Amino acid sequence: MYAYGGAIYNRNTYLTLNNCTFENNSVSGNSLFGNLGGAITNNDGFVDIINCTFINNTVSGPSSYGGAVATYSSSAITRIFNSSFSGNKANATGKTDDPYSNVQLESAFGGAVGTYSGGLSIVDNSYFANNTAGSGGAVGNVDSRTVVTNNTFINNNATNGGAVGGTRVYGTAVTNVTNNTMINNTAYNGAGVAIMAGSGNIINNTMTCNNATNGGAIANENGITVIEGNQLVNNTGIYGGAIASQFGSTNITSNNITCNNATRGGAVANDNSTVIITNNILAGNTADAGATIYTLTGNTTINANNITSSNGITSVIYNNGSTILDKNYVFNNTVSDENSYVVYSETSTNINVTGNSFYNNTDFKRDMLFNDFSSQNTTNNIYISNYLETSSPDDVTITLNDNIYTLNYTINIRNVYNDTVRTGYVKVNINGEYYTEQFPVNNGNVTVTIPKSSLTFENNIILEYISEDKSYQPINKTAYIEIVKDTTITVITNNTVKIGSNVEIQGELRDEDNDIVPNAEITISVNDDETIKVITDANGKYSVNYTTKVLGTNNVTVNYNGNKSYNPSTNKTTFNVEKRATIIIINPVKSVIGEQFTLTAYVTDIYGDKVNGGNLVFKLNGKTLRNDGSFNSTEAPLKFKVVDGVVTYTLTADLYLRNAKNLSASYSGSYNYEANTSDITTAEIAKRTAQITVTTINTTKQDVDIEFTAHLKDITPHGTNMTAINEDGYVIFKLNGVTLKDASGKVVKVKVENNTAKYTYHVPIGMASDDGKNNTRNYTVEAVYQNDIFYPDTRNTTVFHVEKSPINIQFTKVIIDNTTKTMNITGNITDYKGNLLVGVNKVCVKVNNATIRDAENNTIFYTVRNGIIDIKDVNVTKAKTFNDVMVVSGDRQAYLEGRNTTTELTIKN
Repeated sequence: MYAYGGAIYNRNTYLTLNNCTFENNSVSGNSLFGNLGGAITNNDGFVDIINCTFINNTVSGPSSYGGAVATYSSSAITRIFNSSFSGNKANATGKTDDPYSNVQLESAFGGAVGTYSGGLSIVDNSYFANNTAGSGGAVGNVDSRTVVTNNTFINNNATNGGAVGGTRVYGTAVTNVTNNTMINNTAYNGAGVAIMAGSGNIINNTMTCNNATNGGAIANENGITVIEGNQLVNNTGIYGGAIASQFGSTNITSNNITCNNATRGGAVANDNSTVIITNNILAGNTADAGATIYTLTGNTTINANNITSSNGITSVIYNNGSTILDKNYVFNNTVSDENSYVVYSETSTNINVTGNSFYNNTDFKRDMLFNDFSSQNTTNNIYISNYLETSSPDDVTITLNDNIYTLNYTINIRNVYNDTVRTGYVKVNINGEYYTEQFPVNNGNVTVTIPKSSLTFENNIILEYISEDKSYQPINKTAYIEIVKDTTITVITNNTVKIGSNVEIQGELRDEDNDIVPNAEITISVNDDETIKVITDANGKYSVNYTTKVLGTNNVTVNYNGNKSYNPSTNKTTFNVEKRATIIIINPVKSVIGEQFTLTAYVTDIYGDKVNGGNLVFKLNGKTLRNDGSFNSTEAPLKFKVVDGVVTYTLTADLYLRNAKNLSASYSGSYNYEANTSDITTAEIAKRTAQITVTTINTTKQDVDIEFTAHLKDITPHGTNMTAINEDGYVIFKLNGVTLKDASGKVVKVKVENNTAKYTYHVPIGMASDDGKNNTRNYTVEAVYQNDIFYPDTRNTTVFHVEKSPINIQFTKVIIDNTTKTMNITGNITDYKGNLLVGVNKVCVKVNNATIRDAENNTIFYTVRNGIIDIKDVNVTKAKTFNDVMVVSGDRQAYLEGRNTTTELTIKN
């Protein structure tokens, strides 16, 4: 049952409570949907509670709302001013799954004050301590509107919202929390405030020393939450020391978020939500990862914040989702793990770092500002005193002009910063003594100029980079200068060669006095790709054979790098490389339809060497072999890669290849070889050969089924295909030269299965046994095999005979008119199976065993058609009495003779 208001239940009325104390009241019910108000329930009414005290009041049941005060229904309004709530509790015997987190909640909302199903609660200038519930340890809002202003919350506890919890289950939940103080509250989600769906506005509150698993001060799960102007200090959590956002959207603006601690996200943690962090002070926060901000998934925008003095083990700002870091002031932040960074973004995530100022984010032992994240837009940032790592991978370049040596090199910082070295200078140490002039670094470029007069014959130079404000790490470069002779190198090659053949590259090296330079290392580069090193001989000459690999114009560069005695020199020339011609030979083909055959093409160059590479296609009668293995389709051409000078392809000869004659192959050519087409060779595809034998029963009766069986055998010479004879093949049967057809007049085609075709033939009633001349009639069965892939006219015959059927004469009625001396006979004649005879029988009639004759004493014959006896007006004037009547039928082609006598006579006088 429902349970409402342990002390007061107000429905549809106005009620004011002033200076009241409610202690140890309770409500307990078993309703799944509403047990409300351990002390007071307001249902559709208007209640003012002023200067009241609520102690140890309880509501319990499968679901419960408001351990002390509950407001229920859309027209209910409860206002609470200057009151105190201590030790109140909302219990729930049931549990409900939180749709926005991985925990199971008690269905208990608002340990002190609960608002449910559309009501409005205004809580102002009140004190809440040691209250507990499943959601909203002190104040719980479910599908309603709650305004919480100027209150103090201490030591309250809940799963969601240790002090205040807002939850949307079915309707709209709006929770406004303004100018409150929240201290030492605890929860699983949001020890100060938890917005579980719905919307929340958390403005100008002070939250200190609160603790939760997610969001030490504030948690937003799938809600729309604004967090503005708050003081969030010394709160702790595992995920989000101050704020945790999951699935919804959270706007964090102009807050002071200081000295909070968590395992992930000392100030703010984001999991799969949209978080905007603007104009906040984020100072002194700590965490293992993301001492200030931790983005596991989702989108985080960090704009115009002051992020300072935070310390993390692995990061201060951590990104594993999508983060925008824009126009922030980031200073005095550090990480303690030697492999970690202040700003850390995982591989393959999105991070944009633009317009920020980074100051003093280092321990001055290493560069710890950014890790080498790969997906980024890093522009317009200022880096000062971050001790960024420097590198100078390229050698110092030294040039001499007008007796001034110029030394150029670059100093870089890591690519992730998308910036150059902007400050500092280079000191020059020559043979252990510092040169008087120092040289500034300009956008990472260093230019040092030294008069030749300041140098000795051998000069060991150290270039020392120094950053006075420690924006960059120091780095030294070395250089060596000697006074050396100029050199000249020549190069000669062949003009034109074939690909893969050798070309001789040769020349000589001389100094500025035209003297030879022996034993010098020459570097030969072909097409700026492959390099060859060779030593000049005693005459200063060099020579090397190079195997050509690139078609067309090949560029040759020869370099002498010089040494302490000689200056470098270089020269260039070209030679032309042409493709090799090819030869294609294909084997002739001879096969049978249904059998496999192999196409073989041999591809060599004009020197007889086997070709590798390039594609080859086969053509038959001008049609190209296609990807489906057919010469007769619209698929793309089947292209074969030429390997070791040969291409083979095995396919089965189909019917359409019967008229194939001309076989050829086309080679596409390759990088090294010219295209070509083979000469035409022959292709012969023959049909298969079959053998057929037909059998049936030797002798049969009429009106029975007999079977014609055709046995087939594939006798193709050298054939291996054992199934072709059954594929698309059929047998037609002929009887005495007439093709058998079905009831609709269509020729019967019997499919061949397992080399056999069987047809059941019904021997019709009245089928003749002889030819009318007492000669046995032969019924010739002919079987003809038809299959397009076999040679035609494969046939065979056999014969069968039909027995004559005995007959049975039956009388229906015999009527004799004694007055007219005439007789009528009715009855039938049937075969051995009781079927009426087919055709005409000639019968004679006997009365008292005397044959009826005409005036000339000739026997009179009567006609019986299709087995029906209907004989009328038989003249019986010669008979004096009537004892019996006999009907006699003679022998026919299909039937034996027969007779029968009846004594059942009807005589009319």
